This record gives sequence, structure tokens and C-alpha cells, in this order.
Amino acid sequence: MQAPTEGNMRIVLGENGQKDGHVITFLDVVEDSRCPANVDCVWQGRVTVELEIDDVLVHLSAPNGQSSDQYPTMAEQGEIQVWVIDVRPRPGTAEARNGAPVEVEVMIGSAMR
Repeated sequence: MQAPTEGNMRIVLGENGQKDGHVITFLDVVEDSRCPANVDCVWQGRVTVELEIDDVLVHLSAPNGQSSDQYPTMAEQGEIQVWVIDVRPRPGTAEARNGAPVEVEVMIGSAMR
């Protein structure tokens, strides 16, 4: 697997990450309708995760060409913003077939005030 982009954090399903006193827990994959690797699909699909950010539950989608107000890609909690960048492994990859742990990559920034 690739290392996360500098400033981003990867969190394995069921675990948490911390930054500047804020705790982000990866609780669940709510939906994963992404097109499997090496398959031509009419729709790219979407992946939505449930995170707990400082004890507040949010559902966020990774950018995949499809976005909606129902599943935003960013949540603001207090003084931070959390963006979902990616969820791995992608369906149909060798990592998925081999049981690689599910992890979410998030980017954390300061909320605009």
C-alpha cells in the first residue's frame, strides 16, 4: 500500500487516530458500491464511511466522481475540518481478495472562522 500524503492520516476500521487533541474513530463502511478494479462500469459508485469525530457521529463519502448533499466529503467539528480522501482496499483488487485491513485516509485541517 502507498503511504498517505503528507498531512493525511490513515485509520484502520475499528481504530482511531488523533491530531491536535482531536480523536477520529473509523466505525463502519456504510456503503461501498464502487466499481471493482479492472471492470468497466456505467456508474463509478460511491463509498461512504461512518466516523466518530470527538464523540460526534458523521457519514462521509470519499470523492469518486459522485457526490451528494446526503453524503458530503467533509465534516466540520468544532475547530477542525475532516475530509475523507480514500477508502482502501478498492473492490476487486488483490489487496481486497487477500483480506487487507479496511482503512480510511482522512485529511484534517483547521475550520474557517
